[in-house]
Amino acid sequence: MNEKTLLKVSLISSILGVVVLAVFSADAKISEKPLFAYEEDGDISFYGNIEKISKRGNLTVFSVSRNEVLDVVVFEDINFSEGAVFVKGTVKDYDGKKEVIAERIEPK
Repeated sequence: MNEKTLLKVSLISSILGVVVLAVFSADAKISEKPLFAYEEDGDISFYGNIEKISKRGNLTVFSVSRNEVLDVVVFEDINFSEGAVFVKGTVKDYDGKKEVIAERIEPK
Protein backbone atom coordinates (compact mmCIF):
# COMPACT_ATOMS: atom_id res chain seq x y z
CA MET A 1 0.00 0.00 0.00
CA ASN A 2 1.44 3.36 -0.89
CA GLU A 3 1.57 6.30 1.50
CA LYS A 4 -1.18 8.36 -0.18
CA THR A 5 -3.68 5.50 0.07
CA LEU A 6 -2.75 4.86 3.68
CA LEU A 7 -3.14 8.58 4.49
CA LYS A 8 -6.60 8.70 2.83
CA VAL A 9 -7.78 5.59 4.69
CA SER A 10 -6.58 6.91 8.05
CA LEU A 11 -8.18 10.35 7.53
CA ILE A 12 -11.51 8.87 6.43
CA SER A 13 -11.61 6.44 9.36
CA SER A 14 -10.71 9.23 11.81
CA ILE A 15 -13.48 11.49 10.49
CA LEU A 16 -16.00 8.64 10.57
CA GLY A 17 -14.97 7.80 14.13
CA VAL A 18 -15.51 11.38 15.30
CA VAL A 19 -18.93 11.48 13.60
CA VAL A 20 -19.98 8.20 15.24
CA LEU A 21 -18.83 9.45 18.67
CA ALA A 22 -20.76 12.70 18.18
CA VAL A 23 -23.95 10.81 17.27
CA PHE A 24 -23.71 8.46 20.24
CA SER A 25 -22.78 11.17 22.73
CA ALA A 26 -25.85 13.20 21.73
CA ASP A 27 -28.06 10.31 22.87
CA ALA A 28 -26.16 9.66 26.11
CA LYS A 29 -27.99 10.69 29.24
CA ILE A 30 -26.01 11.20 32.42
CA SER A 31 -28.20 10.98 35.47
CA GLU A 32 -27.00 12.49 38.70
CA LYS A 33 -28.06 10.78 41.91
CA PRO A 34 -29.62 13.21 44.40
CA LEU A 35 -27.58 13.73 47.56
CA PHE A 36 -30.42 12.49 49.78
CA ALA A 37 -30.69 9.21 47.85
CA TYR A 38 -27.43 7.84 49.27
CA GLU A 39 -27.67 5.06 51.85
CA GLU A 40 -26.43 5.54 55.41
CA ASP A 41 -22.76 4.56 55.80
CA GLY A 42 -22.35 4.88 52.04
CA ASP A 43 -19.43 6.75 50.54
CA ILE A 44 -20.18 9.97 48.70
CA SER A 45 -18.19 12.58 46.81
CA PHE A 46 -19.60 15.69 45.18
CA TYR A 47 -19.00 19.32 44.29
CA GLY A 48 -21.14 22.01 45.88
CA ASN A 49 -21.25 25.53 47.22
CA ILE A 50 -20.83 26.38 50.90
CA GLU A 51 -23.93 28.27 52.02
CA LYS A 52 -23.36 28.49 55.79
CA ILE A 53 -20.52 27.69 58.21
CA SER A 54 -20.97 26.91 61.92
CA LYS A 55 -18.06 26.30 64.31
CA ARG A 56 -18.23 24.82 67.80
CA GLY A 57 -14.77 24.14 69.23
CA ASN A 58 -13.08 21.55 67.00
CA LEU A 59 -16.35 20.81 65.17
CA THR A 60 -17.11 22.60 61.91
CA VAL A 61 -20.44 22.18 60.10
CA PHE A 62 -20.90 23.40 56.52
CA SER A 63 -24.23 23.65 54.74
CA VAL A 64 -23.33 22.67 51.18
CA SER A 65 -25.75 22.94 48.28
CA ARG A 66 -25.75 21.36 44.87
CA ASN A 67 -29.40 20.84 43.98
CA GLU A 68 -30.38 20.54 47.65
CA VAL A 69 -28.68 21.56 50.89
CA LEU A 70 -26.77 18.97 52.92
CA ASP A 71 -24.81 19.40 56.15
CA VAL A 72 -21.14 18.39 56.05
CA VAL A 73 -19.45 17.74 59.41
CA VAL A 74 -15.70 18.07 59.96
CA PHE A 75 -14.21 17.09 63.33
CA GLU A 76 -11.48 19.70 63.25
CA ASP A 77 -11.26 23.46 63.17
CA ILE A 78 -10.72 24.46 59.55
CA ASN A 79 -10.99 27.82 57.84
CA PHE A 80 -13.06 27.98 54.68
CA SER A 81 -15.06 30.82 53.29
CA GLU A 82 -18.21 30.49 51.28
CA GLY A 83 -17.64 29.23 47.76
CA ALA A 84 -17.28 26.07 45.71
CA VAL A 85 -15.80 22.94 47.34
CA PHE A 86 -15.23 19.25 46.68
CA VAL A 87 -16.45 16.98 49.50
CA LYS A 88 -15.65 13.31 50.06
CA GLY A 89 -17.02 11.43 53.05
CA THR A 90 -19.56 9.03 54.54
CA VAL A 91 -23.32 9.57 54.78
CA LYS A 92 -24.75 9.37 58.31
CA ASP A 93 -28.23 9.85 59.75
CA TYR A 94 -28.39 12.37 62.62
CA ASP A 95 -31.68 13.51 64.21
CA GLY A 96 -33.61 12.25 61.19
CA LYS A 97 -31.48 14.22 58.72
CA LYS A 98 -28.76 12.95 56.42
CA GLU A 99 -25.36 14.52 56.78
CA VAL A 100 -21.87 13.82 55.52
CA ILE A 101 -18.96 13.11 57.84
CA ALA A 102 -16.17 14.60 55.72
CA GLU A 103 -12.92 12.77 55.07
CA ARG A 104 -11.69 15.40 52.64
CA ILE A 105 -12.78 18.91 51.71
CA GLU A 106 -10.98 20.90 49.03
CA PRO A 107 -11.72 24.32 47.59
CA LYS A 108 -12.69 24.11 43.94
